[in-house]
Amino acid sequence: MKISEMTADEIRNYCYALKEENDNYIWSNRISTRTFPDAWDAIFEEIYLCGTRIETPKHQDGITILGWDADINVCVLEPSAEPWFHKLSITDTPLECESYRLEVIYGIHDEWIGHGWDYTYHERLRKHKSFDGKTIDWVTLNLERIVDDYKKKGRMSGRDYAGFTGYPTDNELDDKPCLQHIQWRITESNSQFYLHQFVYFRSRDFFKAWHENAYALSDLQRLMAKWLSERLEIEINVGSYYDHSSSLHIYGLYENENELITNAKNRVEKSLAGESDLTFTTEQFMGSENDIKQYRRIIATRLDAMAKGHGTKLPEVKLTELGYDLDTFPYPAEWDE
Repeated sequence: MKISEMTADEIRNYCYALKEENDNYIWSNRISTRTFPDAWDAIFEEIYLCGTRIETPKHQDGITILGWDADINVCVLEPSAEPWFHKLSITDTPLECESYRLEVIYGIHDEWIGHGWDYTYHERLRKHKSFDGKTIDWVTLNLERIVDDYKKKGRMSGRDYAGFTGYPTDNELDDKPCLQHIQWRITESNSQFYLHQFVYFRSRDFFKAWHENAYALSDLQRLMAKWLSERLEIEINVGSYYDHSSSLHIYGLYENENELITNAKNRVEKSLAGESDLTFTTEQFMGSENDIKQYRRIIATRLDAMAKGHGTKLPEVKLTELGYDLDTFPYPAEWDE
C-alpha cells in the first residue's frame, strides 16, 4: 500500500514498525489536544514508546540508563481551558511557578545576568541587542506592527510577527538558550479574532521544564491578546498554543530517582484509560487570587532583600526576621494584569 493511501493511524503504525527495525533516527511526531494536561499525557506516551534511546546530557556510563529523546510538535487547542496542571509535571511550589512567570514576562531576574546567569528569556525578548547596538523589544515591536497592519491594510494576517532570542555568540555559551523564537499569528472566524502563539525550543527537559515553560509562555500569549485588544479597541481572543521541541527528552537519570519514569508510565496508562485523574485546576494548585497576590508580595520582598545584599530567594521566615511585612509589602501593579 502507498503512503498516500494510508489513514493517519496506519501511517503511525507503519512508522512504529520501521522504528522497531531501525533505531538510528530521531522520532518525530505532531500531537493535538484540547488542554495542557492532555498534552502532557500524550507527549509522555509518545516519548516513552517511540523516543530514541540516547545518552542525554545527564547520562553517566554504568550508572544511569539511556534516556529518551524525540522531536515533538504539540498543538494545545484551548490553552486557557481547565484543568490546567498535570500532577506529574509539577516540580515546583506555586510560589516558584509564579516567580518563574514573573521572570519570563516582567524580567524580575534580569539583574542576575552576568552573575551566574548568561541570559533570561525576558532579556532576550524585551531587551534584545541588535547588530547596530540598538535594543529591540520584540513584544512591543510586534504589537505595533500588528496594529499598523490593521489600520493601514485592514488585516492582521501577517506571517512575520515574531521575536528571536538567539545571538551568534550563543555558540560560545555552555548553557545556550533553549527557547529560540516565538511567533504570533491572528485568524478571523465568524467576526472574531484569535491570536495564536508558536514557540520553538531547540532542547528541553520534558519532566522538569516543559509544563513550567508553558505556564509562563501561555500567559504571555494571554497578555499579548489583552494588550492588542487595548490598542485596537476590538476583542482579540486567545487562540491555540503551538509548542515545538527539536529535542524533548526524558533523562535516564530520573529512573534512578525512585523509578520516576516507571511510576509515571503506570500512572499515565491509568489516566489515559480513564481510571484516574492526574489533573489540578489552577485554583486547586495555585490557590485563590488572594493566594497568588500573597506569592507576589513574597516575591517582591525577596527582590528587595536581594537588592540590599541579603541573598536570593530567601525563605519567608528569614524575610520576616529582616523586618518585612509579607501581608502588606507592595509589588508592581502590572503583575496583576
